[in-house]
Amino acid sequence: MIYSISTVKNTHNLLIYDHAKSMDYRLFQIGSKLQARGPLIYNARKESYLQQMHKYHMIESTGPTLFSEKLRNVVEAVAPNEAEFFPADIVCKENKIEGFYAINPLCRFDCVDMSKSEHEQINFDKNNPQYTFYYEVLLDEIPYGSKLVICNEFGRQIVIDRTIKDECVSRGLKGLRFCRSIDTAQGDRSECETT
Repeated sequence: MIYSISTVKNTHNLLIYDHAKSMDYRLFQIGSKLQARGPLIYNARKESYLQQMHKYHMIESTGPTLFSEKLRNVVEAVAPNEAEFFPADIVCKENKIEGFYAINPLCRFDCVDMSKSEHEQINFDKNNPQYTFYYEVLLDEIPYGSKLVICNEFGRQIVIDRTIKDECVSRGLKGLRFCRSIDTAQGDRSECETT
């Protein structure tokens, strides 16, 4: 089984990625090793948010997704050659915290079972179709036996296999959501587990 990994609590408003001074976030959605390196600067919206950071193992923002050191250790133990990690600078005024890393998954594959999902194509390019999903169902396995990838259908979605999920649970990482399916319509068909 494979899962989309995200946070239980919405973390999008905690940090603002400094697009002007940092690496282009789109480089982290390609699914290959980064050839260039540069700063990864995230500004906390409020100083009090800095104290909250260590409650999260995954932080989503307008920049690359951040993993805590504990979540990074899980990925490196289970899938050591499937992602790169780069230290992030999280600041607010003169204060800074460490222990978070921008994840760069090294592969990008189709992960959605299109025959079970409800979707609509939103462009006219049959060679590179783009979709709006009302109900997203993941495949049973990531292609080629990978354990962690960028989902081709959703460039910001990280998909993991059961071994990574089980290791997160085993190590007691809290506040993570693992979804097999996501219903964005009015139905109640999402199939998710939380830690």
